Amino acid sequence: MSDNPPPPASTPKRPSFGLWVWLVYAGLVAFAIPWYWPEEGAPVFLGMRAPQLTTLLGGIGIAAFSCWLFAHQIPEAEGDGGREEEPPGD
Repeated sequence: MSDNPPPPASTPKRPSFGLWVWLVYAGLVAFAIPWYWPEEGAPVFLGMRAPQLTTLLGGIGIAAFSCWLFAHQIPEAEGDGGREEEPPGD
């Protein structure tokens, strides 16, 4: 039997992500940094050199994945549902 009291029930839990989230971020960052393109003679797509286009698409991918995580993987705060209290009426 332990003499330590249990932690308080109101302690908020931080969301923990699995390894897959960090691997997706690492892959998107590796894609967004154009280290694998040659210095000279990079092909042009949609009026942009390929390194510039991959950086732009990688940034959009990172933003989209972050938005998806916030919308679907992070639980809302318990109790008030994450809403602010309305001011009292007259």
